[in-house]
Amino acid sequence: MIWQRFAEASRDALQKVGLVPAHHPVWSHRPYKVFLYTVDDVNGRIQYVEDNPEKEGLPRQQWECVQEYSQRVKKR
Repeated sequence: MIWQRFAEASRDALQKVGLVPAHHPVWSHRPYKVFLYTVDDVNGRIQYVEDNPEKEGLPRQQWECVQEYSQRVKKR
């Protein structure tokens, strides 16, 4: 119930300021969690998040607040 209210309110706010079209999905139908147990699990998710914008035709994102994962093995 709380998730649904949050999702609806944030979707409505994004639509109100014109950041997303009226019928564009903003959130999945339900939240989910993924447990990461190994360094490889974490590295795989990092790679997914870093690559995702390019899959949508957007530039890679870099933020000052994001720090390198200390056990990261870059695969580029």
